[in-house]
Amino acid sequence: MHARVGIAFESTCAIRADGTLACWGVNSNGEATPPSGTFIEIAMDEHFGCGIRTDGSLSCWGDNQNGQSSPPAGTFIQITVRSDHACALRTDGRAVCWGDNRAGQGAPPPDTFVQLAAAIGVTCGRRLDGTLTCWGTVETGVPLVPAGKFQQITMDDDSGCAIRTDGGLTCWGGLYGIKPAALPTGVFVRVAGGTQTGCAIRSDGTLACWDDNTNSTTGPVANPPAGTFTELVVGMDHSCGVTGDGTIVCWGLNSLDGNPPPYGTYTQISATGGGQASLSEGINACALRTDGTPSCWYHYYGGSSPRPMVAPSDVFTQLSTLRYQSCGVRGDGSVVCWDDQKESTQPGPFSQVSAGFGYACGVTAGSNLSCWGNYPWFTGMPSSGTFTEVGSAAGNACALGAGGTITCWGDNTYKESAPPAGSFAHLSLGDLHGCALKPDGQVACWGTNAAGESTPPAGKFVQVTAGGRVGNGYTGKSHSCALAADSTVTCWGDNSYGQGTPPPDVRFVQISAADSYTCGVSDAQQVWCWGFYARQPLW
Repeated sequence: MHARVGIAFESTCAIRADGTLACWGVNSNGEATPPSGTFIEIAMDEHFGCGIRTDGSLSCWGDNQNGQSSPPAGTFIQITVRSDHACALRTDGRAVCWGDNRAGQGAPPPDTFVQLAAAIGVTCGRRLDGTLTCWGTVETGVPLVPAGKFQQITMDDDSGCAIRTDGGLTCWGGLYGIKPAALPTGVFVRVAGGTQTGCAIRSDGTLACWDDNTNSTTGPVANPPAGTFTELVVGMDHSCGVTGDGTIVCWGLNSLDGNPPPYGTYTQISATGGGQASLSEGINACALRTDGTPSCWYHYYGGSSPRPMVAPSDVFTQLSTLRYQSCGVRGDGSVVCWDDQKESTQPGPFSQVSAGFGYACGVTAGSNLSCWGNYPWFTGMPSSGTFTEVGSAAGNACALGAGGTITCWGDNTYKESAPPAGSFAHLSLGDLHGCALKPDGQVACWGTNAAGESTPPAGKFVQVTAGGRVGNGYTGKSHSCALAADSTVTCWGDNSYGQGTPPPDVRFVQISAADSYTCGVSDAQQVWCWGFYARQPLW
């Protein structure tokens, strides 16, 4: 069976029904930018991937520091990759390896194999008679493969598992090892992973998984979804499987690979990051359910689990979130703002609100501007005029006039308060830049352009969103995204955490860019997030 899904460190690729590749997640080394063409099998690890094309030739992409993305010529039937080396099986059953060979992992014996599997510093093969052999050296004892005959073999970084001829599981190696009792019992047809983290498909198609260094079954990978599967792949913190109808289902720590969080149906999402986009501070996001009630959550990066944030039980028509504050417009036009310590109300009535860093601004029902909270550094806020929309950032704000012109006030160090002239229909502010939609659907941006976040692509769109900066102080980079009329998302600017790589084949009705991640509401009214924080479970 050819593998149709591959998982790298924080990226995933899959083969579409037409044979082309779709990738999403972190793209720091090009691992989420696959080659064109059609494929029958792929394999990924760390920051690179390789695949077998329909003509049997090899193609690799991503990190090539040790030559792991420079495959040999020839015709192949199976491929395996790990860390910084790769091996493939020729049509005559001989193994060929490339990339790092410092431990001998790239020097296969002249045996005839039916399957290969790679770990860090070692590669193993299953011979025609079902016996196993390995080459390379590691300190964990991976090469000490068990005796006997096996139907399938799999490896993770420092251990391996195999399905015996009776359908049972055998695992070995690993820094921590695994007790035999901790392995699921039964008859299995496919296994992926190793002693610390693994999953297997039972003969009836259902999944059994195990996870983490303490042999528990409660880790992020050890809780697979129900249903029947034909294929699976296991990563460090998340796994994916292919169901009988070809649907890809993922679970574990979410890198835009899993079921879209949070669960439920929604109409709007507003996402933000930690103060000055510090990656140590986590995320804060709120989504508006279809019944008008808010669902908010917070997650520290590296924390063991996300936590729901207390939100008012009111029914809202619109939400806005920035840093630790969220605001919403109630059905009666009043505005409620809250954080984890306090809640305040503005009587209004308002038609729209935008949460700022310690303050908020809104457009009243009479189309006037009103701001409140801690914003003593602001000067130049319009004292008169009529407006249709207002956007708030950390140190400035901008408002869209009834005639379509944009007026900004506050900090202008990076020209974030110097919008272009002309007429606009919609605006969005990031930390140090802003973007707006022209009446004809084209996008114009202003402010800092350190990563190209203020250089939008050509095209026509129906919504634009400007994200916060990734990095400390004023040296960080930002990204922007826009939603087209066909419900597809295009992003530009910083993509170092995959925040600019939306999930393939998902159609959106609304999007919100944060700092190192982006969220959107799909046409199925589900919330999807992608990028850095999205690899954490979002409640």
